[in-house]
Amino acid sequence: MKFFFSIFLISIPISFAYIDPGTGGYLLSSLWTSFIGFMALLFGIILRFFRHTLMNFLKIVYREHKVKLFLIILSVLFIIFQLFFVQAQKTDLIDFREGVLINNLESEDYFLYQEGLFLTNGSLIKNWSYSYLPFIDSEGFYYAQEYYESENWGKFHFNGTLIWIKPDKIHHEIYETQNNTIVTMTKDVHVYNGREVEFDVILEYNKNGTLIERFSLWDHLEEFQKWHNKLELDKPKNIILPENHRKENKSIWGGYYDYYHLNSFSEVPRNKREGLHPAFTPGNWILSFRHGSMIFILDQNTKEILWRGIYDQIENNLEGQHAPQMNSNGDIIVFDNGRYREYSRIITINPITLSVIENYVASDFFTGSQGYVQSLSNGNLFITESEEGRIFEINTSGNIIWEYQKPVLGGRENTSKTELEIYRSYKYDKEFIDSLMEE
Repeated sequence: MKFFFSIFLISIPISFAYIDPGTGGYLLSSLWTSFIGFMALLFGIILRFFRHTLMNFLKIVYREHKVKLFLIILSVLFIIFQLFFVQAQKTDLIDFREGVLINNLESEDYFLYQEGLFLTNGSLIKNWSYSYLPFIDSEGFYYAQEYYESENWGKFHFNGTLIWIKPDKIHHEIYETQNNTIVTMTKDVHVYNGREVEFDVILEYNKNGTLIERFSLWDHLEEFQKWHNKLELDKPKNIILPENHRKENKSIWGGYYDYYHLNSFSEVPRNKREGLHPAFTPGNWILSFRHGSMIFILDQNTKEILWRGIYDQIENNLEGQHAPQMNSNGDIIVFDNGRYREYSRIITINPITLSVIENYVASDFFTGSQGYVQSLSNGNLFITESEEGRIFEINTSGNIIWEYQKPVLGGRENTSKTELEIYRSYKYDKEFIDSLMEE
């Protein structure tokens, strides 16, 4: 017995403390699979050698405590029924509501997501041939990827006339910088510890479509790794530790694993903490890594890491967060998905103390992946609950003043989960969009 247990311990790499936040996450979740398998093997060995003793014990218990045993079995079966059948029935209930559900806005504006441009009363105003990651810049030009994981994205006039197309396999982000450039992301694949692993690349273009900067996380991997514990992919393959985070199919970038999973890019704006620390300098990069639940601030010029907030450094833990953005106070607003606690929250982080204010938490608010929060000029927050196909706006008191549920063709009960989703939405001022409609 001791021999088998010693072999098991030696064969498992050192586990690290973070919860697995998705494909390519930390080691602990994978360790559980091996541990459960080992315990099952151990139980089988014990049962084999002590079966006669165990059977005699069970016979005595049955003879002397038949009624109690029967009641215990009934209680266990009732609990299992409640957990797996009744709860499943509740989960499967379909909300048939759609369109605008609440509208207490003082004025009418526009909002944009992959289905098109809408008025806040729910009326579809316009859509484009390229529809994924849609974004309208400050000059009124429209940018989008052709569709999810398409190899093309481009820039268009608001009326849909093509300006240019780029054959880049981009993901997650099309962002207008303070320098009037456009940032998006792609991936490169490198062999890392015997695996074909994707590492994110940040691309910056001028608005004529010329590439002006390419920043590879692979090239700077050692610098980032100094700031966090090791991830699952930092360990070589092991026959005991299963490769349960390998993608079933090779991605469009050519990899089977994803190291950091960069899911948003933003910049430090003008803020009240400028000069207090280099991290608060306007134009610095704010990066969000889903794997590891990490947020970094980089110097816009040198790309030196100036600040980071990681998983358990943040109160009640970050879990697979999206869309960190700094506000004018120098605080960071985050869509914290809560992949494992199973509720999402919108939080504001003080980057100096790492203390947290919860802007919005609700029992019916949860999306394990994706999600976005946009800070509006009046202090309200415009929130995309992606997996539920829901968008809503809260005021500074945390009350919902507008809510929208994505309509779907063919009825909600016949619609796949991905068809229900809204990856990200933006709200735009009515005067701005009206001026573009008039051109």
